[in-house]
Amino acid sequence: MNEVEIEGLARRAEMPVDEFLKIYTKRVGKRVSLRERENGDCVFWHKNVGCSVYEDRPRQCRTWPFWNSNIETPEDWERTKKSCPGSGVGRVYTVDEILAQSKIIDI
Repeated sequence: MNEVEIEGLARRAEMPVDEFLKIYTKRVGKRVSLRERENGDCVFWHKNVGCSVYEDRPRQCRTWPFWNSNIETPEDWERTKKSCPGSGVGRVYTVDEILAQSKIIDI
């Protein structure tokens, strides 16, 4: 996540940025990422409710599932569909839309 995304989520959580970072984020290499629960769900995902920060969700969420690591090969896409029940269902995106999303963030 970038600084603007972190500040927006901290504001939504009504807490100082440093406290938000300690509670809700982790380092992944040089990046800051939202923490996940033991089952892999985001800390802001709630069963029967969905994303509690949807309007302020970071790029990593806005661009899911069209990350380079998910769309590089047909096998990557099949793996993604198996790991996330929402992938591969719903509206069909054009190749141009998918490529545009994959360029927003490189994961």
